[in-house]
Amino acid sequence: APRPDSRDGIVLLVSQRFDEWVNNELIISEAESQLTPEQQQGLLAWLREAQEGEIAARGGTRTTAEEDLQESLGMSIEEYMAQRRNFALTANLLRTRISPRVIVAWRDIEREYFHRVEELGTGAIIDIGRIVIPKSDELRIQEVRDAFASGKDFATVARELQLPEDGRWVSYTLGEDGIDGTDLSDALKDRLRPLAPGEAAPPFEQGTRMVWVGVLSIIEPNIPSIYDRDVQLGIRNELMGRREEQERVRYLSSLRERWVQDNIEEFGGDPDNVHYVAAWPDWRMAAKL
Repeated sequence: APRPDSRDGIVLLVSQRFDEWVNNELIISEAESQLTPEQQQGLLAWLREAQEGEIAARGGTRTTAEEDLQESLGMSIEEYMAQRRNFALTANLLRTRISPRVIVAWRDIEREYFHRVEELGTGAIIDIGRIVIPKSDELRIQEVRDAFASGKDFATVARELQLPEDGRWVSYTLGEDGIDGTDLSDALKDRLRPLAPGEAAPPFEQGTRMVWVGVLSIIEPNIPSIYDRDVQLGIRNELMGRREEQERVRYLSSLRERWVQDNIEEFGGDPDNVHYVAAWPDWRMAAKL
């Protein structure tokens, strides 16, 4: 006997295939019923032209076209053209029945943008500088004190001391907690928290050294503007795709319900009995028994 999980997998696969088949049959049937006599004639003319084009592209004769289709797709030319016909009918029905209902307004784009603004940007990057001078070098320490007192920014003072990268020490990408979310010591966080870019904190002793720390720069999050055309188009396309799928599911559900009601009426049942409508065609529970 098959294992329960294997059986469930097979039932699920068959169920999905059955659902796809029902959906396709419903859509094609509905699409056919919506065609006017003129549209039916136009469809036939298009199919004849398309078939001639396929034959010409696949060897020039019906025999060569049949052989090519069998080898590449495993179907006859009639089956292939029937498939193209069904694709055309389906696309036309979905375009006329679903697309007009898929509307994305500016307020929808704006709402989605502000909902996702943190996802669209990256965190701020802070560059922290450090100047370290031995306490024995009193002259150099006084020069640094005087430089900061005169209003020079951290990078300028570090550059005058010929420190590499303007004294850059570490960099962090800040999260929601800012500097508090870094692995710096609490004492350093307290010193750095109130600083603006370019400013240095008061010096402190660290063993035999005198140390200054400061903020070299803060690169703000790279959040694209809502007025950026690419941003608007990206959000709009995502919303369109999402809503198109919702409308497609809703439309297919209405087709299923109407089809079931029609069949119930045909067999003398009660179309208002929701139990009939809800129960069919979900035959999966019966398949598991």
